[in-house]
Amino acid sequence: SGWFSEHTQNSRFLVSTFIDDLNGAKILDIGCGCGAFFGYLINNDIEVEYHGLDISKEMIELAQAQYPNNNFIHADFLDPTWNKNDEKFDYVFASGPFNLKLEHQDIYIKENIQKMFNLCKKGISLNLLSAHAPKKMMYPNTFFYYDPVIILQYCLTLTRYVTLSQHYLPND
Repeated sequence: SGWFSEHTQNSRFLVSTFIDDLNGAKILDIGCGCGAFFGYLINNDIEVEYHGLDISKEMIELAQAQYPNNNFIHADFLDPTWNKNDEKFDYVFASGPFNLKLEHQDIYIKENIQKMFNLCKKGISLNLLSAHAPKKMMYPNTFFYYDPVIILQYCLTLTRYVTLSQHYLPND
């Protein structure tokens, strides 16, 4: 369902690809689900060495069925055993996997951003639900809404090269 619709999902993917010309890049897609970001890249003639990772075995099976000749990994991103060779990627993407409400959300998001940053050679791109979303669009019992200023401040501790975009969808 693409976090409510194909349109909103593609809007997120489009903004994610603004990071650079991705042609020829080696990318990691965290929380890849059924491989929709890879499908978006194919449909937009962006040729990459794609690696998708998801904690859900069912999602990985769907991704492998849809795109059988690609590298989909069933694993928890924060579990170091999935990347035993400490493989690096040009870009690390995460479209939506950090939006489900969990305990210790502030620690969880920082651990994930730090690991994304450690695994990339050139950059990371993630999208999060914004605490500035219109209240009518919020589902606070299910999703977590991040304060963009706090996320921006944390990212600036990792690098000075940060872009924050919150113009493309009312809840991101």
